[in-house]
Amino acid sequence: MAMTEQRTQLLENLKKLAAANTSGSFLVATCGDIYAQFMPDYDARTMRCETVGNENLPEPCRLTDDKQRQLEALGFKLDGSGNFARDIPWSTDGDLSAIADAALDIFARIYGAPPAEGLSFDLTIEK
Repeated sequence: MAMTEQRTQLLENLKKLAAANTSGSFLVATCGDIYAQFMPDYDARTMRCETVGNENLPEPCRLTDDKQRQLEALGFKLDGSGNFARDIPWSTDGDLSAIADAALDIFARIYGAPPAEGLSFDLTIEK
């Protein structure tokens, strides 16, 4: 699937997630062993973006110290689950578009997992 199709699908899923306005809803984007999870805080209007850390990656996929520093330079910090997380403000579709672009860049540049090679999405909307 082409990168533009992956971006479109990610953005559409982020828009659905943002519109759901139900606590506990989330989106997981996966490419092989690499994943990113998106969890909105509807009151604070932030999107928690969590990317997989070395504790949850098989040995051949683990991030080098340099790649971890690159994630940290983007505002991500290790959280209690061993993953990297960042809360990003959002209030418009343009903000969601920027989040989608950043996520695709992280998949490709940080993890070496080009999304065009098979990004899949699992959107969970709580009722």
